[in-house]
Amino acid sequence: MSQYLNLQNLLLVGASYFFYALWDWRFLSLIIFSTVLDFIVGILLDKESNEGKRKLYLFISIAVNLGFLGFFKYYNFFLENFIEVFSLFGMSLRASSLSIILP
Repeated sequence: MSQYLNLQNLLLVGASYFFYALWDWRFLSLIIFSTVLDFIVGILLDKESNEGKRKLYLFISIAVNLGFLGFFKYYNFFLENFIEVFSLFGMSLRASSLSIILP
């Protein structure tokens, strides 16, 4: 039974990478990095008995994944608002926004 479960998980990961690559293969490294990080954190959590270290590993995983999400989802929002605030004080800022849409 566990052999089928491992094959099923491998198929799901492969299909996810394929789907992500169809959208834009250049960002495939993001999902691969996130997967490898979470896999390593999962192994570390399984082996570690110290509650403080377990929380640290979990925090690192959550922080990195939320960091990716926050950057790609909200970078343009904060940039536009930052520029708008400076324009209220008569200052002009030039900054380039990101034209990235991730699935």
